[in-house]
Amino acid sequence: MFSNPNLWLALLTLALVIVTYYYARETAGILKESQKTRKAVERQASAIEESNRLIMKQREDSIALGKVVVQSTIDTAFDNIEEWKGRIKALENSHVPLPSTIDLVPTDAQIAVYHAIHISLELPPLLSGALRKLDYAQRDIKVIIDFEQIISHQIRGRINSALDFMEMASSELTKAKKYLPQS
Repeated sequence: MFSNPNLWLALLTLALVIVTYYYARETAGILKESQKTRKAVERQASAIEESNRLIMKQREDSIALGKVVVQSTIDTAFDNIEEWKGRIKALENSHVPLPSTIDLVPTDAQIAVYHAIHISLELPPLLSGALRKLDYAQRDIKVIIDFEQIISHQIRGRINSALDFMEMASSELTKAKKYLPQS
């Protein structure tokens, strides 16, 4: 029985068919797992891509909002400067008393400086410098108000100092405005 070469050939062929079938089945299983993995990776890549798109949209929205905040702060600062220049000049010329509340520095000043960082590298130092000068002017105005009854040479110096600080702040705000992107 084992001396017949055709029988050996048939048995070996059968063994080869069985092994080939086994490898084909295993390869199909590996292929199926590979396809599942590929689909999972594609879903993950799509999720990451969508997440990145949303982050970029949020960043764009934040920059747009920041521009509005910075612009509003600069405009408010200019308005406050003009109003207080008029009040101080009126005090100097006609001794009209100043109000006790000083609102020279805009309330959203620090938020505007934060947003300025995301708009331009040149903008934050200009804006914070201008706002600091408004704070100095506000300090001088407080001294003027405190000693308004005793108008003396020193108070006139403070008046000039406050006006100078507001002028410097106006100049820096004008420079800062140039760094805001145009709508």
